[in-house]
Amino acid sequence: MSEDERLNAMQNALENDPHKEISFEELADILGITIKYDIGNKVITFLIGLGTYTDEEQGNILFRSETTTGKSYIPLEISELFPSSDVEKIGQASPTSFFHKYGKKMEKEEIIETGEDGKPKKTTHTYYMIDMSKKIYIFKDMPSDRLLESLRSLLSHDEKELQIQFTDKTDKSGYRTRHIIIKGYPTFIFCTATSHVLDLQESTRFFVLSPDIEEAKIKDAIMLLAQRRGNRMLFTQQLNSNERRIWLQQRVGDVKAENIQDVIIENPTKVAEDFMKKKEHLQPRHMRDFGRLLALIKYWTILNCWTRKSTVGEKGKILYANDIDIEVGFILYNTICEANEMGISPEVYRIYKQIFEPDNTGEGLTKQQICSKFLTVYHRPLGNRRLEKEIIPNLQACGLIYEVEGTGVGGKPKEYRLSKFMNSNGKGEEIIPNGLISFIEKSQPTSLKDKMNILLEVLILRRPMTLDEIIHSTNGSIPKDEIPKLLQQLSNEAKVCQPDIDHWLLV
Repeated sequence: MSEDERLNAMQNALENDPHKEISFEELADILGITIKYDIGNKVITFLIGLGTYTDEEQGNILFRSETTTGKSYIPLEISELFPSSDVEKIGQASPTSFFHKYGKKMEKEEIIETGEDGKPKKTTHTYYMIDMSKKIYIFKDMPSDRLLESLRSLLSHDEKELQIQFTDKTDKSGYRTRHIIIKGYPTFIFCTATSHVLDLQESTRFFVLSPDIEEAKIKDAIMLLAQRRGNRMLFTQQLNSNERRIWLQQRVGDVKAENIQDVIIENPTKVAEDFMKKKEHLQPRHMRDFGRLLALIKYWTILNCWTRKSTVGEKGKILYANDIDIEVGFILYNTICEANEMGISPEVYRIYKQIFEPDNTGEGLTKQQICSKFLTVYHRPLGNRRLEKEIIPNLQACGLIYEVEGTGVGGKPKEYRLSKFMNSNGKGEEIIPNGLISFIEKSQPTSLKDKMNILLEVLILRRPMTLDEIIHSTNGSIPKDEIPKLLQQLSNEAKVCQPDIDHWLLV
């Protein structure tokens, strides 16, 4: 396609009412030119990008999922719609490399205390200034924990001018303290496949997103890849001359030029009430979760700023959100709220819903059963490392599942049960108010092995229990006079012990 044809396409896009009201469906459709499916993810990422051009409404995104799912593809494609001067793409960075690369060396003269001669003395203070105001930083891999800790205050918008100090090794003078001043609020987007449990301090600062993995999406993505890689030149020409895409790029530039200071939600109390209606119990992190909902409402207002009521503030234009903005904000928030409010990625939460939650019996799943169900649902194997380092620890950390130690002769494996079944063990047992297990509607055990297993399950709470408590917990399923003998036999097998003469405890 010639340059004249491309310019004609741009002109047609500009003449197509550049400031008209855009709907949710239309925005998702335009973004879908290069990003298939992932409707919530791509719309939220684009809107948070627009929030960069406000005074204080910048947001942070953490794309977290296993490899090859497109966690870095989505933000990188969205960034192509924004001015290149506003986007920084970073592969990996340590605190020193990041601050040295983006920091501008500054010198400031300071007057210190008067010397012996009675005259004031001057000294030169050297520091590095990084102006991050209204910039988008995309980390294609998770930065070091030290850098993330250094940026924590900036992610929370605690101060608009953040001062950081760290030691840096120099060629001649050994270690030297570096002074860094970060100015303004940027938008941060992190992409990671890391398996560790995300710290609560970090998870509450991000919109945590995971790409969709539906088979239909993968099929469309393969077809898109065929067009893009099969004839790169033709694909690029068609993309750069797409009128709808050009129209959206121009709209981003126009939003930036509007110099929007803030968005006012005129009835925030009603929004708060609607938010709280859906929460059975409020938790401290819901305060930040509610802030994310408000941000999404404001971002949609910014996208349609020309059709919204506005006034002029001290630092720029002030917009007023309407009912459409609030409705779209709730729609977008509902696509991510469950996982985000638990502090886990949507991908891990999706595995919980499809693998763990269908097990409504309360009996729990062993690791082997989890891997088997994963293969059935997703048609690919689940590695033990990912299961043990990512899925199980994250689900345990947010309280969705709990672990039951293996017991019994022959080495019964660990089970992972839903926390909603914590008051019952799924085999006719019930945890009664005093914390003991009482067996109900269970067939009378006849073999020695069954009786010993029952006692081991009684002691599974791993706290010292008296003989009377153990007898009460079995609820008559084992004759009283047999229990001391069985406990002694279990002690001989090193499965239980006596921390003192009156109590028994599972080893």
